[in-house]
Amino acid sequence: HTRFKCDWSSDVCSSDLNITPLFVKHTALQQQHADYVATADYNHVKWHSGLGYLPLLVTIPLETIQLELQAVKSHMKDIADLYTPGWLNFSMYAPTELETGDSYWHPLALELMPETIRWFKSEWPAKSFYRMRMLGLAPGGQLGVHHDDCDGLDNINIGIEHPEGCDFYLENSGIIPFANGRVFALDAGRRHAVINNSSTVRYHLTIYQEDDQRFKDLMVKSYHEYFKNT
Repeated sequence: HTRFKCDWSSDVCSSDLNITPLFVKHTALQQQHADYVATADYNHVKWHSGLGYLPLLVTIPLETIQLELQAVKSHMKDIADLYTPGWLNFSMYAPTELETGDSYWHPLALELMPETIRWFKSEWPAKSFYRMRMLGLAPGGQLGVHHDDCDGLDNINIGIEHPEGCDFYLENSGIIPFANGRVFALDAGRRHAVINNSSTVRYHLTIYQEDDQRFKDLMVKSYHEYFKNT
């Protein structure tokens, strides 16, 4: 698993807005299903559980992030194209443009989101980060059907401002139940699409990281709790 292979933009060849309505209609009827394994460890949960998404039992400082997000909104870069109308990006932690393998906290992110970054550096369970971005999807915008170049529950996706009427459709899992502050590990290697039919922008954080033992324990605990409640 190479550090950059989960960048969604690296594999959008399957994107096609013409099939998005059909995909959405079919996926909306699906329900997530996987067989529970009582002895599941981290490797099973992350790579072999068969889940498309897993709600993680972790609390983030949502109000702090939402407050600092207000200053970020005017700096978000429009990265919309034919397949992603309304797509916005603000890089917080990313590899250098020289592709040397070095990564860094972007100066503007350090300036505008100091408390958010301080929390992720000190409290969030990770050995290191590969990439962290704040992404937005404008009203009426959509992320057309595509799949990322990754597998397993290898992407962390956090709802920051998730309006009613915005839905994330994931193949073989249905609609992911996003809400403000909810944290998910998800398999972005499956085909998925996001449609924002609300009147406000959807904002979420996406993280790629090297997991530490705390995160591994969190995944296992969340896995057992998820099946306990479903």
